[in-house]
Amino acid sequence: MQTVTNTPAPQTNGAYPSQTPETPTATGGDFETFLTLLTAQMRNQDPMKPMDSPAFVAQLASFSAVEQQVKTNTYLESMLGAISNTSGNNISDWIGKEVRHTGSGYFSGQPKEIAVSIKPEADRADLVIHNASGIEVDRIPLNPAAQAVLWPQNTGITPPVGAYSFSVENFKDDQSIGTSDAETYDLVNEVRIGSNDSNLVLEGGIDIPVSGVSSIRAAQT
Repeated sequence: MQTVTNTPAPQTNGAYPSQTPETPTATGGDFETFLTLLTAQMRNQDPMKPMDSPAFVAQLASFSAVEQQVKTNTYLESMLGAISNTSGNNISDWIGKEVRHTGSGYFSGQPKEIAVSIKPEADRADLVIHNASGIEVDRIPLNPAAQAVLWPQNTGITPPVGAYSFSVENFKDDQSIGTSDAETYDLVNEVRIGSNDSNLVLEGGIDIPVSGVSSIRAAQT
């Protein structure tokens, strides 16, 4: 009777090929190579000594992890592409519109809309305003449900025209539990195209990167 011999695939540590999903090539252009290796391993295993179930499950889990990593990389690349492609004629459409952003905002003498973000665990919060020198010039108690507020409020005192920064200080049981973002709306006067990221020049000469913009709207009158 003729004996049929199956030649097993090359093995490492007595069982499996040395190529693993943790290697850099497995998550990029060599994803197909990883699939080929896994398929070849299953096809060429010794029928008398098949791969044990725990090892097979572990390889499938590794396969799933690699697949998810590739999908994540593709998604991140598409996001970066969207940001980098937001240049030239596309951004020029922003001139004359208002953008919402963190950082310094320009106060022209008219009440300014400030979008606020209050921590869910806070039982109270203040909008804190600093001038260009970093000096706190105003503090406004916020309704915990507030999403936006006008500054300055009707106090009879108008702050000097200029750049100001805004933040939200959160409190719980009268103890500060940190700050959260406050965003301002400012008019776009100029677009500067760069090799890595374009910048917007806002009213008052404030310069911000395009990537710092969270929304765009028509100029408010």
